[in-house]
Amino acid sequence: LDTYLGDYALSIPMTATVAAQDGALDKGITIQLTGQPPFALEASSDTEFAVPSVGAVIRFKPNDEGVMTLEILQAGQVIKGELTEG
Repeated sequence: LDTYLGDYALSIPMTATVAAQDGALDKGITIQLTGQPPFALEASSDTEFAVPSVGAVIRFKPNDEGVMTLEILQAGQVIKGELTEG
């Protein structure tokens, strides 16, 4: 999970911060978009997580250069992001 932690520049004018829940990775990870509260991520697989409270799915994968990226799928939209600070 630690490879997913950090700030992601999104394809919309916001940042997504992925962090350890309550400061401890064994409690899971959260995602927080600019101006929103953090949401706990529930693992569906090693690379895909659900956010049931907002009906979103988060997918992580490295790009061709090895930089971690994410996709937020919600309400028929896909928001892409790339790790800028980990």
